[in-house]
Amino acid sequence: MRKIELKSVQDGMVLAEPLYGVSGNVLIPKGMALKAALIPRLRSWGVREVCIESDADDEETCKMQAVAVNKIPLETLFEGKMTTRAMQTVYNALSGYRA
Repeated sequence: MRKIELKSVQDGMVLAEPLYGVSGNVLIPKGMALKAALIPRLRSWGVREVCIESDADDEETCKMQAVAVNKIPLETLFEGKMTTRAMQTVYNALSGYRA
């Protein structure tokens, strides 16, 4: 297995390790073939690199498989949802926290 940047993923590449969300749930299981249509969604989840099956042995760097969501821009998360004052307050609070 080897770790590659998301921009280098090609249709049909197979995940060598599961992809986990920040809450620990499996977003994409190990062994799933990645489809080109899935790449934009992975990017929106904050995924920057994945471990794929290959002949190369890069296991040490693949042990910490990409964890999604943590670095999604707040603007993306709140897009179309800041219709109330409460949501604007939450957005402003999170903006200060993430800075």
